[in-house]
Amino acid sequence: VPAPLQVFTASPVLFEAQTGVMGYFQRHDNLDFSVLAAIRYLVSRHRGYDACIEFNGKLLLSAGVEPEELEAMVADPMQGPFDEKERWLVAFAYKSFLDPKSVTRAYLAKVLAQGWSESDLVDAVYQATFMYFVGNLVHTFAEK
Repeated sequence: VPAPLQVFTASPVLFEAQTGVMGYFQRHDNLDFSVLAAIRYLVSRHRGYDACIEFNGKLLLSAGVEPEELEAMVADPMQGPFDEKERWLVAFAYKSFLDPKSVTRAYLAKVLAQGWSESDLVDAVYQATFMYFVGNLVHTFAEK
């Protein structure tokens, strides 16, 4: 059982809410699981969340992403192993995590011009910021 779910079991209401969110993303019409894993992988790498790096890295590798492609994406999310539209979304979500104030209306317009909806953008940013939240939660309650 992944560490975040173990922590959530201490709060039944949050556990239930999180399983609902996970189900939502598993059934998402527009966001592929590998794109979501890439967003989580980038945030995990930035924050040094080893378990999440390993988990999301394995998801991406099992989807056919090569280790060199992962490293290229870490160096520049626009070089990720996805199509142009998906690279824009991954880069946007990661940029929003790193510096939300740097996301200008003009930048948002460029991402939306790729064919994403505002709902898709919110969902992608949720994935990025949720990784930060979960990492803090897990590290707070991890055995040290």
